[in-house]
Amino acid sequence: MESEPKDLIVLGAIKSGAKTFDKIRKVAKIDPEELNNILEKLEKRGLISVAEKKGWLGKKIEISTTDKGN
Repeated sequence: MESEPKDLIVLGAIKSGAKTFDKIRKVAKIDPEELNNILEKLEKRGLISVAEKKGWLGKKIEISTTDKGN
C-alpha cells in the first residue's frame, strides 16, 4: 500500500513543519525505533540538521531540512 519510501515520508513531514521527534512520529505513523534509524540516515546524507536548544523544561531537539533536503 505504501507508494513512497519511509525516508521520503519523514522528510516530507519535517518539511511541512513537524520539527520534533514526537510530531514527526505522529505525522509519518512510524514506530520510534524505525524513525530514529531513518533520521540518522537522513542526517548522515546531509538532508536534515539536528539542533539542540534550551527551553523552559530543559533541552529540546529541533529537526529541520537542509538546502539539500529541500
